[in-house]
Amino acid sequence: MLTAGAELAFDYARAVPDESVSAMMAHIRLTDVAERATELSAEESGEGGRPITTGSLYQIWPNQPAFQTDLLLHVIGLASFPGGDESLPFGMKLVAEGASAEEALRRSAFHDFLATRDEPVTYVSLLAYTVADNAAVREALASSYEDFDRRIIGFYELLVRVGGRRMRAPLTAAHLASTISALIEGFMLRYRADPDGVPDDLGHGLSLLDESVLGIWEAFTEPA
Repeated sequence: MLTAGAELAFDYARAVPDESVSAMMAHIRLTDVAERATELSAEESGEGGRPITTGSLYQIWPNQPAFQTDLLLHVIGLASFPGGDESLPFGMKLVAEGASAEEALRRSAFHDFLATRDEPVTYVSLLAYTVADNAAVREALASSYEDFDRRIIGFYELLVRVGGRRMRAPLTAAHLASTISALIEGFMLRYRADPDGVPDDLGHGLSLLDESVLGIWEAFTEPA
């Protein structure tokens, strides 16, 4: 029975209709959304204002599954840049203060990890990977990586120059960005289940992620 159930789960992951995408957020009800949206609107305006009703939501989405599908795509966008918008300025500040390229790279990566590993949006967005065969979900996920690359590749190119190094052919700064973002995502997953498996301090002031990032830097770059 477990084998049969697993096969059905795999079939579900391989052929994902829109209603299966909405099922990821099926516990979110429009009545609750309207109530919370009313509260948020009042907070933003500083006054009561008119309540947001489910009727007004139905003017935008034809039904609850349609809203839930768009909600999942929205959550993917919220988690599109590890560490949030403050991550890149953090790394640039390190460079401006005279940090070495290696230090700026490892500390900015660890900053991303710390900023995202306890955030609910991180793990809610990972639900999307189970239905990534859906074209809309796959496009949203790809767009999130493009957003990350667009922000970070220039920073990595700067670090390579600051460090007096160059990318080891045929590798590029884009490959460095892909690898480090994948590393951070993997560490977040392991941390969620087993924090001790990805220690923040190995006893000499560096974390396991720090050591991993430095290893990637040495493998991907060489003296210019």
